[in-house]
Amino acid sequence: MSALNTTIERMTRRRSLSTVVLAYGFAALLVAGPWIFTILGIAGLSATRCESACDQLALFRSVVIHNALFALVVTSPLAFFFGRYVADRVHGGEHDRLVFAFMLSLDLFALIVAATVVPFYLLVVSLPGPARLAAIQSAFLVGSSWLLMPFLAAAGAHRGIMLAFGLNASVMLLFGQVLTDPSATTLLLAFNTGFAITDGVLIAAVSHAFGSRAQPDWKQIRRQLRHWELPLAGFAYAVGIWADKLVMWYGTSAGGLLVAGVLRTSPSYDTAMFWAQMASIPVIAVAFVHVETRLSRLFARFYGRLGQSASRRELSEVRQELRGCVIVFVARLVSARAIVDGMTILVSFVFMEALSLRPSYMS
Repeated sequence: MSALNTTIERMTRRRSLSTVVLAYGFAALLVAGPWIFTILGIAGLSATRCESACDQLALFRSVVIHNALFALVVTSPLAFFFGRYVADRVHGGEHDRLVFAFMLSLDLFALIVAATVVPFYLLVVSLPGPARLAAIQSAFLVGSSWLLMPFLAAAGAHRGIMLAFGLNASVMLLFGQVLTDPSATTLLLAFNTGFAITDGVLIAAVSHAFGSRAQPDWKQIRRQLRHWELPLAGFAYAVGIWADKLVMWYGTSAGGLLVAGVLRTSPSYDTAMFWAQMASIPVIAVAFVHVETRLSRLFARFYGRLGQSASRRELSEVRQELRGCVIVFVARLVSARAIVDGMTILVSFVFMEALSLRPSYMS
């Protein structure tokens, strides 16, 4: 990513305001594009016309939210583990082994889906038969797209990622315009169609970047198992993102919504959390442009000096510079986030109804 980060950083140094805005906008799409496009697509589906009460929308959203929870918790350990493997192989120029790694990660994910999601929707959740199958399919398609992204990021195929999720959003927005009084099954099938297109484009991009031959690499996979902390970190990362929502869904009774017998959500809290996460995108874009670029240069300098057999004193100086850089950047990002949060809070007072926030939940 260092070359791309550097290019965007140079754009931000120009005096043209439009160029600066374009640079940060492009950075935001690179770091949060898939999420932004998916949210746009779901919003488009949720805007479907209903001649009566749109009670099926709540069921559709609950299934999608729980599938997103499952997909992130399951795929994050796999993505962390195979992401390191992909980085090592790309660094070593061994691109022909990456298709095998992707197929292995997808097989592991499919086994987990078969052992958990399938019995959950078939035996626990109260849904019509077609909706059960659509919900299972949705969990698999969403998780597959998240598994594909580390491989494409390693190949620098960011355009392919944007194209895949852009088409996804377009398809869901189109369905939202043509559907009237859709059932939860119809909405899930429309959602799955969008993600099926996304997965198809991503797989085509992986095949274009690394070929279609899957050459086994069990020796390196077994060696990779030494990095046991990577999947553990991925699991902790995913659980940390969803822990507060699980507490609000199942730990409080006020404002909760229960559908299909067991699927709980808290619309008021979930909406507030959604806008809070949206507000983080500008800060993440700044981090992508400036923080990652600076750290990349320092790491390149450190490993360059290490390769030149530098003295321990010289390496310690670079390490101290890295440490100071991290502390300064964290402080800057926290300050920037505080400013963005303050602006978001003020805006929410004005657009509370438009943001679907309840005045009683303002605190």
